[in-house]
Amino acid sequence: SMGNESLREIVNRKLNGKKGKYSEELKKFAITLQFYSSKAYSFVRKQFTNVLPHPRTLAKWYQVINGDPGFTSESFNTLTLMVKEKKIVLSNIVVDEMSIKDKIEFDGKHFHGLVDMGSGAHTDSDIVDHATNVLVFMAVGVNGHWKLPLGYFLIKGLNGNERANLLRTCLELVFETGVVIHSITFDGAHSNLNMCTRLGAQFDLRDPKFYFPHPMNHSQPVYLFFDACHMIKLVRNTLGDKQILLNSNGDKIEWSFIKELYYKEKQEGLKAATKLSHKHVYYFNEKMNVKLAAQVLSTSVSNALTFCESLDTKFQNSKPTAEFCKLMNDAFDILNCRSKFSKSTYNQALSLDTYNKYLCFTKKFEEYVYGLTHIDGTRVVNSLRKTGFVGLVWGLKNLLSYYDLLKQNNYENIGYVLSYKLSQDHLETFFSTVRSRCGYNNNPSAKEFKTAYKKLLVHHHVSGSQYGDCLPESMLKNVSSNKLPDSILEIEQTVDEELELSHDNDHINMYKVSAYVENVTHYIAGFVAKTVSQKINCLICKQVLSINHTTNLLITLKDRNNALFKPSKDVEYICSVDGQGLFTNHRDQLLTLIITAYINLRLKHLAKEQQKPTVGVRKKLTKLILFRNE
Repeated sequence: SMGNESLREIVNRKLNGKKGKYSEELKKFAITLQFYSSKAYSFVRKQFTNVLPHPRTLAKWYQVINGDPGFTSESFNTLTLMVKEKKIVLSNIVVDEMSIKDKIEFDGKHFHGLVDMGSGAHTDSDIVDHATNVLVFMAVGVNGHWKLPLGYFLIKGLNGNERANLLRTCLELVFETGVVIHSITFDGAHSNLNMCTRLGAQFDLRDPKFYFPHPMNHSQPVYLFFDACHMIKLVRNTLGDKQILLNSNGDKIEWSFIKELYYKEKQEGLKAATKLSHKHVYYFNEKMNVKLAAQVLSTSVSNALTFCESLDTKFQNSKPTAEFCKLMNDAFDILNCRSKFSKSTYNQALSLDTYNKYLCFTKKFEEYVYGLTHIDGTRVVNSLRKTGFVGLVWGLKNLLSYYDLLKQNNYENIGYVLSYKLSQDHLETFFSTVRSRCGYNNNPSAKEFKTAYKKLLVHHHVSGSQYGDCLPESMLKNVSSNKLPDSILEIEQTVDEELELSHDNDHINMYKVSAYVENVTHYIAGFVAKTVSQKINCLICKQVLSINHTTNLLITLKDRNNALFKPSKDVEYICSVDGQGLFTNHRDQLLTLIITAYINLRLKHLAKEQQKPTVGVRKKLTKLILFRNE
């Protein structure tokens, strides 16, 4: 971003006609802006009367990076410098590949777009292979906030032995820099499993060994992590495609209950605090969307099923399905922890404080998963659909083993481990950024990939697309700030006496609603009360909004660590009626705020429900085009 130093330097250069060395901050701003859009950079440069560096100057800065296929020497030089500045540098290696456009280009010196394993494209043969994928290795800091591409290879399919040779070389090169590697992350593709088997891993569950010895230090293991986002998608696909699974007690885990929940919410016009939509239930054209899978196998859906079971006979025997969703959600949360300050029970960093809790959960989860069977009696972990389930189990077990190893080696200043550092999201974001470089064409050729790769190595202060396979980190604000009456904002009451509200004699006709709608309305009332409470200063008014205990079933199910705002009976009543006369005292101002907040929520929900629930094909066709290398 453009900081004060950059702006100050631009102003000084413009006023004084200064033509000297550009500061690092201004270089970062110029490179980042030009990466996003060359036209935008030219426009901004023109507006500041050419104070920013000329595009040719930026091109010269990029020339310090080779950027050819193979391992990038500049990346390993950077790692060496990091080790000199910091005693212990822990890193995780992420391996993945991206489809590219099958296109041969000639730049006057070299051909681009042919298979290249780092030694140059072989053009002497009569038959030359066109590259259709790019295989990338990336290092992600475990005890730091950084990520660095280590190299890439233009390929048209690699077998396990060839991949193993590349991974072995990568580990050897990183070892020479002094960076410590104890883990690698990849998706569940068979070629990746074969790669690890060649290095000493064993995936037979009768004698499992989800690690292999480090090629440069055989006494130290390298733990294998199947990317949690890919695993949760595979689990969702298994349940959605097979429709029914059985737990160890023979109880049915049914996809039909999740569909029934979606239709129940649609029929009643209110959601039971879930994110379910048409896309979640009919996911077939968006199988690669992590968000859809994570929001189905979630605590919210589990609570909603439990809630509906007590109200509707259609949800009888849905408890096993609710249990399945809850356990998968908790396992995914443990493997996707991004902050040590999380308040969620299973989304906290792995440390001495949480180790025993996670150990107990891992044992419980392993026993549960190994007891799952298909309807024909085949154990899930022995079937062709085992990857997602086994990946989650061994992700949890290896996370604990990884933490034990760090403590055993007595690494300094490592008090906790964020499991998100061991995910593939970092490389997915990198791919998303590369694709965004090409504007409307989100399928780069080999030459375009090389250009983006060099620019990202010089300075990667850019973010990926929000439409990628993973979610970018963001800060969201859900509540708009409206101007409120000055009287209710400015008065600060400290009176402790009990507030008595005078009620009009007018009676409001109430329509009889279902228990489902009543519970959900009161749950929404809690959010409304919290929103209003944040907008006012009057302590007496705040006391009217909430209570300490509630009998609402949905609120009870959703309340973790007693953190939910529980609405008072008055707020629940107001949110259940359609309208009242409004005046100017505190009571009526509160009514205005509560009704406005509630009606706004309902209208936004109704507007969203008007969207045509079609089974979209845009994302599916986009992925098919990318995979066909067009």
